[in-house]
Amino acid sequence: GMVELMEKTPLDSRQTDFVNTIKNSSESLREIIDQVLDYSKIEAGKVKLNKKPFAIKDIVEEATKLFHSICNKPLAWKTFVEPDLPRLIKADRNRILQVINNLVVNAVKFTAQGTLELKIGCPENTDDETLLLKVDLLDTGSGIDISLHDHIFTPFSQIEQIDSEKYHGIGLGLTICKELVELHGGEINLESESGKGSRFWFTFRAERVNGRLQTAYKESTAGEEETEGGLNILLVEDKAVTQKVVRLQLEGMGHKVTLAVNGKEALKIYKPQLFDLVLMDIQMPVMDGITATRKLRENFGQLPPVVGLSANAFEGDREKYIEKGLDDYLTKPVRAVDFLNLIKKLSLKPLK
Repeated sequence: GMVELMEKTPLDSRQTDFVNTIKNSSESLREIIDQVLDYSKIEAGKVKLNKKPFAIKDIVEEATKLFHSICNKPLAWKTFVEPDLPRLIKADRNRILQVINNLVVNAVKFTAQGTLELKIGCPENTDDETLLLKVDLLDTGSGIDISLHDHIFTPFSQIEQIDSEKYHGIGLGLTICKELVELHGGEINLESESGKGSRFWFTFRAERVNGRLQTAYKESTAGEEETEGGLNILLVEDKAVTQKVVRLQLEGMGHKVTLAVNGKEALKIYKPQLFDLVLMDIQMPVMDGITATRKLRENFGQLPPVVGLSANAFEGDREKYIEKGLDDYLTKPVRAVDFLNLIKKLSLKPLK
C-alpha cells in the first residue's frame, strides 16, 4: 500500500527504479504466500468450489487482459471459443480463471517470441445437465523435455527440475492447478518437447444454465455505473500503519475518511445518514469488529454496507464473517484496486 502511494509522489528516474523493484518484489512475495495458503487449504481439504453462472467469454476476456498487462515481448495473442458452446455455464469462475491465468503467466515467461493461443471447446457431450469443457493453451516457447513431464505437477519439484535463472517461484502453481481441476471433475496435462513449444490443457465439468438464469444474469450485469463523487467512509482500525495506508489510499481516490480506533469508539462516532460505507477491522482491543457491527445494527437498524478487514485469508473466512453480520470482506493487505472493485461491486454512491 505504501509503495502504491509512493508511486504517486514526484520521483526521479533512480527513485522510480527503486520503487518498481520494491513493488515487484512485494508482489512476488504476495504471490508466494497466496500459493502456500492455497496449497495448505487444498491439503487440509478446506477448498470448496463456489459454483455460480458466468459467461465463457468473460474468462477469455480476463485472460486476454492479463496477457496484455504482463507481456512485453514480441508475442501475438489468439483466442478461439467453439461456437456451439452455451453462453453461460455454472462452475467456480474464479478457480477456473486461476488455472488459466497460471498457464498464461508460465507461457509468457518461457516464450520469447511467436504466439500464445487460448482455445475453449467441448470434447464430448455428457448429458442434458452437465458438459465437459476443455481449455488448451498453446505456445511457441522453449518447450519442456519429455523426461520432466512426470515431475511438472509435483509440488516443489520445479525448483530443481526446470527452474532457470530467468524463472523464480516455489513450484506450487501447477500443483494447485492440478488440484483445482480435479475438484472440478477434470484432468490436466501437457504435450511438449524441447525447442518445439508446449500445449497445456485441462478439462472441467460444468452445469448447463437454463433460460431463466440466462435472463437473470443478463439483467444483473446490465447498466453497471461508475461511482460519482467521493464517499464518506468510517474506518474502524486500531493499527497505526493500516490506518495510514487505508486512509491515504481512500483519500487519494477522492473519498472522505473518518477514523475510529476500536469498535466502542465507532459506536460513539456513527450517525445515521452520515456514512456511505463502514470499513470494520475484525480483531481490535476494547471492542472487536463483529461485536461493534452487531451493536450498530441493534442501535440503528438500517446501516450502510459494513465491510470487514482482516489478515485471515483461509477458505471460508469471508463466508464466516458475512454470516456474523458483515456485508462483505477484504483481506489485508488491501490494494487500491481492491477498494475500487469493492465500491463498484456494492454500487456505492454518496448520500449527499
